[in-house]
Amino acid sequence: MKATYDTIILISIDDLRFDCLGCEEDKRFLAQYGVDSLVNTPVLDNYAKKGIRFSQCVSTSSYTPAPHASMITGQYPHTHSVHTFFDLLPSTIRTLPEILAHRGWNTCAWTEHLTFTMQNITRGMHTVTEPLSDDQADIFTFLQALNPHEPNFVFIHLFDVHKPYYYTTGGRERLSFNENYLEKMRGVCEGCDCDFESTLAHARKEARTVIKNFDNLSASLKEYGVYRSLDYLLRNHLRGTDAFFNTLISLYVEGVNKCDQGKLKVLLETLEDNQLMDNGILCILSDHGETRCTWDGREDFMNSFNVSEGAIHVPCILYAHDLPSEKEIHAPVSIIDIVPTIMEYCSITHDVNLDGCSMVPLIESSEPPVEDRTLFSETWSYKGSSTFFGESTSSHETEKLLAEACARTPAFKYVWRDSHIGTNGFYNYSEDFLENHPLPMNEKAELLKKELLNYMLPYHIKKMDMARLLGHPK
Repeated sequence: MKATYDTIILISIDDLRFDCLGCEEDKRFLAQYGVDSLVNTPVLDNYAKKGIRFSQCVSTSSYTPAPHASMITGQYPHTHSVHTFFDLLPSTIRTLPEILAHRGWNTCAWTEHLTFTMQNITRGMHTVTEPLSDDQADIFTFLQALNPHEPNFVFIHLFDVHKPYYYTTGGRERLSFNENYLEKMRGVCEGCDCDFESTLAHARKEARTVIKNFDNLSASLKEYGVYRSLDYLLRNHLRGTDAFFNTLISLYVEGVNKCDQGKLKVLLETLEDNQLMDNGILCILSDHGETRCTWDGREDFMNSFNVSEGAIHVPCILYAHDLPSEKEIHAPVSIIDIVPTIMEYCSITHDVNLDGCSMVPLIESSEPPVEDRTLFSETWSYKGSSTFFGESTSSHETEKLLAEACARTPAFKYVWRDSHIGTNGFYNYSEDFLENHPLPMNEKAELLKKELLNYMLPYHIKKMDMARLLGHPK
């Protein structure tokens, strides 16, 4: 194994589906809507080619806070306790930045979601830049300010792929990538018989009405709020029509392409030009995907509240100048494996109990096996939270419920659902990629069910639901 790296770059592209990378062969979901041929991600594909791509990486949850807590702790949500947008990362849980800062590393974060700091997910970072609340922030200036001759841990969270699609988030740098955004949206509206000017005017009024303290927000947050309202109104116009999913999924894929060839491209070039990759290790991944789902009585294409493959199967690329290149690993891995892998490659000793395991043996094996490892994912429904705009709901108004959880192995998955959500099911997701056809229970299913029960024990699921999980009468 190589000498210790002294720079760690962790880039999380929020909401990036695994099959929206050009190098991913499985595009069955996108092909349903005729958008598989639109995928064009040369930058991500290049790093996948010259590095290591994990084709079966699984997230711990299907929306933002829990997976990011898992990324920086190496632990499942039932350990780190972050499930929704109002859970705080406990002080007893040590983060990778805390461990590195204690050893003299410079630790910093660029995050395009305001709740990370509110929820203690950025704990251990010496500096945290939140560009949506700081209009003077610029991601390239942020990177150029780093000293390549000192040990750096850099966490970068990008929101460009998230809705509103095709819109580049961030601070000042967003202006150079959004010159044609409104014209793009005008074309989308014209294509579905939606009057663009009146819809945009409505979006501006809607944002000002719905978002608290709108006039006091930064310019970037105001802009984001308006365009998020525009997305909402466009969805309402399309809902119930044949064009709904085709339009949104096409726009989503084009937004991924824009991010890849735009801000992400310049960001990675800046890392190389500033010598941060000379002795650095880079990990590019996502927290969850965007998928077709049913929630709150409506069908949508969104960051979902379920554990379907479109929601939890995420891209993961690892790169360093002297790591193996053109390597694809098809063994199941989880985002909880990032921390122990980085620690091993950087020779960081620790006494933290991690749920994840190092991926180094898979990387250094000449023929890594497709292990029959069981991985777990979960998602919670909730009422009340900290919002994207930095607003909070008082604690007495908050409530949450474990909605779904799954135990996943290569090809098969057992899904538990709260009785208010649906029924449990056993699926062969490799063949039934939409998971529409549950299979009869067999020995494999029973084993996964028991493993999932053990995973869920810390949540104290009420007796009737535990009985249902085990297949006993209520």
